[in-house]
Amino acid sequence: MGFYLYLLKKDNFDSVPPELLRSLGKLDFSLEFNLHEGRKLAKEDPAIVISNLKKLGFHLQITDPLAAPEAFKLR
Repeated sequence: MGFYLYLLKKDNFDSVPPELLRSLGKLDFSLEFNLHEGRKLAKEDPAIVISNLKKLGFHLQITDPLAAPEAFKLR
């Protein structure tokens, strides 16, 4: 696995850069939930996820840095 892609709306990938989306490969739906600042997330700060969703329209959580998509690695 190595990552989770958070979206504002299920299956709406319009805001995800095409090169990132291509590098992620086949995506499998995990779960849908209401996100708010008070919600606990296992490995992410909900405020950061919410901020990225508002600014970018998506949030990429990398759980395994070695599995990070090439398009998302720092150059």
